Amino acid sequence: MGGCYMQPASPKGHNVISSSFKIGGVSITIYWKSELQFLRLENNLFGGEIPRNLSSCVNLEVLDISYNKLEGTIPGELGSLSKLHELYVTCSNLSGEVPPSIGNLSSLEILIATRNQFEGRIPATLGRLKRIQVIAFASNKLSGTIPPSIYNISSLEEIAFQHNQLKGGLPIDLGFTLPNLKVLSVRANQFTGPISPSIANASNLLTLRISQNRFSGKVPTLENLHKLPEVVISLNELGYGEEDDLKFLSSLQNATSLEILVIGHNRFGGMLPKVNGNLSTQLRILSVANNTMFGKIPTGVGNLVNLWALDLRLNRFTGHISSNIGNLQKLHILQVNENRLSGDIPSSLGNLTLLTRLRLDRNNLQGTIPSSLGRCTNLEVLNLSDNSLSGSIPPKVTGLSSLSIDLDLSRNQLFGSLPSNVGNFKNLEGLCISENKLSGEIPDSLGTCVRLQ
Repeated sequence: MGGCYMQPASPKGHNVISSSFKIGGVSITIYWKSELQFLRLENNLFGGEIPRNLSSCVNLEVLDISYNKLEGTIPGELGSLSKLHELYVTCSNLSGEVPPSIGNLSSLEILIATRNQFEGRIPATLGRLKRIQVIAFASNKLSGTIPPSIYNISSLEEIAFQHNQLKGGLPIDLGFTLPNLKVLSVRANQFTGPISPSIANASNLLTLRISQNRFSGKVPTLENLHKLPEVVISLNELGYGEEDDLKFLSSLQNATSLEILVIGHNRFGGMLPKVNGNLSTQLRILSVANNTMFGKIPTGVGNLVNLWALDLRLNRFTGHISSNIGNLQKLHILQVNENRLSGDIPSSLGNLTLLTRLRLDRNNLQGTIPSSLGRCTNLEVLNLSDNSLSGSIPPKVTGLSSLSIDLDLSRNQLFGSLPSNVGNFKNLEGLCISENKLSGEIPDSLGTCVRLQ
């Protein structure tokens, strides 16, 4: 394997190539041999443009110039490196269009060009890369559509075009033409149309991230995607507000590795199916926020003992909050605000000692504030406003020194005085107790809450 080196004197030899870079505004020259096979310059401060004469290193198999301060474009001359297997140009401040000559890299298996300033269209010539396994152009400024020829590369395992300005739809035969697909990530673009039912045939799929687009229609069955650990389809226009919108959730009961399920901010109607409680016990994040779902929250949710975040806000859920939610002792975030829930706040919430955010506001909850919430010593946000809560404010709640962002108990029917230990809120930014029936004096200790805004 040939090597590269830097020295002040120009070395002799017909097979020696020199290229110039800049480091801190100072020009340097690097010499290498044309037999060079691996060139890794990642995580440095190289500036200037990518040398065009790198194309003379005809034996190059790996080129990594990621995480530098380069500028300009990818030279079209690099398309002559027929032995190149891996090309990495991540986070290198490159710009311009992706050269069509990249499609000539017939041996290329990995192409990662994320977090640059590339613009224009994705060249259709990339469809000629018949050995390619990974194409990643995330976080650029690419526009237009993904060329259909890319969807016909059967070797592809990962497509990552998130955070661009791409449009169009996903092909109807996606699950058949990409049998080896493991990652499909096109979030934060301008895609439209339905999710093809053929996606169920991509049985190797591990990640489905299509959020922040304008996909619409029904979500097809996902029953063959047994390996899925992550489904993120939020912030689209999926669903019709109808009762059968959530049938696809039932098809996920065989996805025993599922850890993240985020379907919020769509148009899903219907009831959460009871099978939701039998989802993978590995589930860490479940978010269905901002839809038009109704009915009761399935009690089976209390079986998802590894949940880190449960977000059911901005729906039309009714009924009580089940006491078995206290089983979710790994929970950090619980948000069921802006629904139509009634009944008491279960005292079992005090078992959720890792909670940092608890929002139950804008429901029809009744009864008293359970003093057991005083055991939630990591709480930073507690919002119980806009309910019909009564009784006094428990001193154990106002004793929570962890509350640093917001405590909102407003618009309830609370009575009695504000506990004197309210001064424990040394770091609290927002305290709202308006529109209740509180009486008595305002505690002097409130003056020690120096961060109140």
